[in-house]
This record gives sequence, C-alpha cells and structure tokens, in this order.
Amino acid sequence: MKKYVALLLVLVMICSSMAVYADFSDVPKASSYADAVERLSSLGIMTGNGNNVFKPKDNVTREQFAVIMVKAAALTDTAEALKGSTVFSDVSPSSTNSGYIALAVQKGYVSGLTDGKFHPKDKITYAQVCYAAVKALGYTDQDVTGLWPRNYMEKAAKLGLIDGIKLKSTDGVPKWAMALIIDRLLDTNIKKTSASEGEKSFADAAGLFVQGIILANSKTSDKLADNQVQTDKG
Repeated sequence: MKKYVALLLVLVMICSSMAVYADFSDVPKASSYADAVERLSSLGIMTGNGNNVFKPKDNVTREQFAVIMVKAAALTDTAEALKGSTVFSDVSPSSTNSGYIALAVQKGYVSGLTDGKFHPKDKITYAQVCYAAVKALGYTDQDVTGLWPRNYMEKAAKLGLIDGIKLKSTDGVPKWAMALIIDRLLDTNIKKTSASEGEKSFADAAGLFVQGIILANSKTSDKLADNQVQTDKG
C-alpha cells in the first residue's frame, strides 16, 4: 500500500526529506506509471530533465541507475561522503556521481563490465535492473536457482516488480518502466532472515520513511511553505 501524506492529525508515513513534485507535462495523468513518477519525484529518487519534462521514454544509463538505487536505499549522505572514490578509469573522481557509483558497486546493485570499466553513459539493461532489485531485497544466488539472467528475471516477476513490463534481458529500461520497478521495490518486503522476523518493506528497512503525526501544513500555518508540513518530529 502506498504511503502518502494525507490528512491533518492522521498517523501516516512521511518522507524523511520533502521535495516538490513537478507535474511533468509529458507524464499523462492516466498512464500506468504516473503515480510511480509522482512518488519517486516527491522523494527525490528520480527527477525530470528540466523544463517540466520527465522524458519517460529515455533509457536509464548505468550512472543514473546507480544514483537511483542509492537514493532508494536512503544512502545519499554516504554516497556524498564517498565522492572522489573510484576504481574505474572511465569514472572521474571529480564526477558528481562518483560516490554514488562507488557505493552502488559496494552494495552489489551494479558492477563494472568485463573490460574493467564502468561505462556510466551506457544503458542499464533490463536483466541488470532485475538482478539489482532482487539482490536489494536480500536474495542471494542460493535463493534464486537457474541460469542467469532468466532466474533473476523470473524472481523479479514472482515478487511483482515487473508486472506489465515487457522487455528483453538485453533491452534498455525506459524511465517510465524504471519508475514502476523502483516504486514497487519500495513496497516489497525484504527477505526474512529468520522465521520469527516480522515483515518489513524495502523502504521501511532502509529508513526511507519516518512515522509521525501531521500537525499543520501551509494552509493552516503561514510559517510553512507549500511543500512543507509540521509534524511531531519536526
């Protein structure tokens, strides 16, 4: 179930950092991915290309995917602290995303290619995205039997991450499809490590949301901006 800020004085799950959602001119309200784009945009996990456009058909690059996964895991501060760290000759230490790439590789979300380079501007493939999403949920090669990449794609399907997305393993992943996969990832339960462990979504495990009571918004307090709410946590 999606977690949105809804009504005053209602116990909800709110984002740890609020951002303004841009009403993108190229994201139809009736599209299957509109809600996913809205939530990920509000959380700062995915962004538009400026000029009020999202470019939903553009393929996500390997560099962009590293940033998306790190932000979805609520590890932005760690990535920023790692800026300047790189083991790839084609990733400059001064690159804005060098820390995100370093952390994404460290977390196992993505890896270098067979030539030892990262190829940040190349497209991330559908198989690689399925692999990263399943691994992020705590599953290992021992949990996912069969040949790669079909085994991870089938596991992603069983988890409901890729419903309605028809892509081949080597295809690039357009932003609209990426939005759906990452949005579903946030609400999918991570793998239990013991029978007594309770269910916990990826977003909850990452600490992407904090629980609180909304006390006021910009309509009830002139001290708050349009994109702000006051809660019992601040």
